[in-house]
Amino acid sequence: KGDWHKIFISTKNGGFYIINAYGPNVKCTSFYQAIINQCKYDLYPLLVVGDLNVDLYQLTVKHPNFQILSKLLHSLELHDVIKFFSPNENVSWRCGSKSSRIDLALSSSSIRSKIVNARYRSQHSSDHKLIEIDFLQVRQKRRFRVPKCILNDNDFIDKLKKRFIKLFKESFKPKKLAYLLSHIVKSTSLQCFRKKRQKEVSFQKNIEEMLDNSSIFLRSISSDFTHLFRVSEIAEDNFNQKNIKENSPSRRLKNLFQKDHATTIIKKIIHEGKTVSNPKDILKLFHGRFQKLLGGERVNFPRSRMGKNLIFTKSAIEEYIKKKLKEGKATGPDGICGKIFIECIDEILPFLVEFGKSMEIHGKLPKPLTKGRISLIPKKGSATDLNNWRPITVLNESYRILSG
Repeated sequence: KGDWHKIFISTKNGGFYIINAYGPNVKCTSFYQAIINQCKYDLYPLLVVGDLNVDLYQLTVKHPNFQILSKLLHSLELHDVIKFFSPNENVSWRCGSKSSRIDLALSSSSIRSKIVNARYRSQHSSDHKLIEIDFLQVRQKRRFRVPKCILNDNDFIDKLKKRFIKLFKESFKPKKLAYLLSHIVKSTSLQCFRKKRQKEVSFQKNIEEMLDNSSIFLRSISSDFTHLFRVSEIAEDNFNQKNIKENSPSRRLKNLFQKDHATTIIKKIIHEGKTVSNPKDILKLFHGRFQKLLGGERVNFPRSRMGKNLIFTKSAIEEYIKKKLKEGKATGPDGICGKIFIECIDEILPFLVEFGKSMEIHGKLPKPLTKGRISLIPKKGSATDLNNWRPITVLNESYRILSG
């Protein structure tokens, strides 16, 4: 009598339901009606795939479940994506002289807009063809961060210092200097990281070539030693991590935060009695709420200081970096960590002094420095309540130094 299974597929922007179905050979209205009843009130889009035993386009032979499947398409607003993307594909099942198109992929409009191609693929072990769907791949915009493997590399630090000195121009506007500072760090770190990776790959190839040309005995010993050192490294890392967790007074809170950070996704918000599930609409609600709470009149630095002694002097900024700046803090949108400011203090000071001058003379910082990375932390209570979320902003290190 057929069978079907419903699965939820989670995605970055929410998710969708997929139903894998095997339709009945005989007339069975209840089978398709059960799918309609189960899915008609869903908030997420739907994709139905499988052998539904109905050919929607064979007009000479009417299948017993043709009408109820047509009702399912209409009720759930589904579209035949293979017909849409591959209109010439007319056969999905063949047995002797018989053939039909009974394997279907039916999707909601929102899913169809994310599909690049849909087609049948021959399968030698079956009389049915495979359904193959290609989804649109959107590259995630990753947050830049200097790789840890090059932060302690003297070559990386030396190149940064030289580029800071070479490219800094006092005549540049503060906004241009802010972009330049970020660009120097990004381009230099990328160049050094690629160079380091090339060295590692080259070294690995040399080792492999040497072992390939050596005796079986030498290869066996090398393999054993490599395995032994790797096991030793893993054991040492695990031991150190365990000690850090046990000795940390906030370890329970840290573990809880990490768990929430990894698994919490805001799928819906109930606002004024209505359920909001679209990610863009949820973002607008949070933006409106926090703008109302925090978006008061901005207080700029008083311009009456023009002509007086500057507060943001080279010596004052240098003293703050040496005494108060910490290396391990989370980086802002520009990805420049505290260690770079500490290691390149003499070369990066001219940039910070110009930012300070801009703040005192014009009453504001360059726009790139004022950007922050906002994370939402859940409070106690229901996660669907807008008031039970607290924003935390991570600002750029340059902003922290000047505000400290």
